[in-house]
Amino acid sequence: MANPIYVVDLSHYQSPTDFKAAFNFGVRGVIHKATEGVSYVDPHYAPMRQKCEGSGIFWGAYHYFRPGNIEAQVNHFVKNAKPSAGTLMALDHEERGCSAADAEKFLRLLETKIGRKGVLYSGHLIKEQLGHQVNDYLGSCRLWVAEWDSSPTHQASWKDLWLHQFTGDGKGPQPHSVPGLGNNIDINRFYGTIEELTEQWSGGDASGTPLPAGPYEPTKGNITAWGQATLNMFGANPPLKMDGSHGSRTMAALKDWQTKHDVMATGLFDQETCQQLLMALEDWNSSR
Repeated sequence: MANPIYVVDLSHYQSPTDFKAAFNFGVRGVIHKATEGVSYVDPHYAPMRQKCEGSGIFWGAYHYFRPGNIEAQVNHFVKNAKPSAGTLMALDHEERGCSAADAEKFLRLLETKIGRKGVLYSGHLIKEQLGHQVNDYLGSCRLWVAEWDSSPTHQASWKDLWLHQFTGDGKGPQPHSVPGLGNNIDINRFYGTIEELTEQWSGGDASGTPLPAGPYEPTKGNITAWGQATLNMFGANPPLKMDGSHGSRTMAALKDWQTKHDVMATGLFDQETCQQLLMALEDWNSSR
């Protein structure tokens, strides 16, 4: 059985010291509080983002939803989260003064501003608010469920959940300490593969992020094979097998390419890296 893939969500209540230790524990993503309402900015967001760089862990931001001007909250979130192409953007929906329609409006406005869908975080609230109603738009967004149970459930708008927060606020059935991050950590489980997490992390709909096509089309399930073929075109030595297996040779070749092109050397085919590879392919095609 593959090792579990963890994502943690953090705020100013935690003071991480070693993201590489967290990576070795199995953490592959961090979603940090960036903003709340129309004015609050988490003071730890920017320094923790800088500290996380180079650890191999994906970065994400969340906004704590408050009743009030929704458009102003979206603008506040985007301005202060400063998302790159690889930044996951999430709405933390747990205030009863905010309706499901409010959450939909927030996520629609967010998509308009950043060009990709955000993630919806909620627990029982969204289930209570929607009841048996199916909301197609919310269902197209990745669902991050807070449920401290080993068998989480989800509302009918979604075919499946995307991320499961199984422990938080010192509660839950499993330990909630993470090396390098501390105790009382909100820990989430991603039930797919690292390739699927890489593909889906920062955008797209609940079925995955479509990436633009080069000479080999990177569709869902073969992004690694596409990346291997692309690296071979750029002179990977020795050439990589285009088998879709993200092994040590592929990771080393990709890190070498990322370093040479001023991309964070994660060794993963994340969205930012694939976009840079595509730009290099376009340059390569235009020069032939």
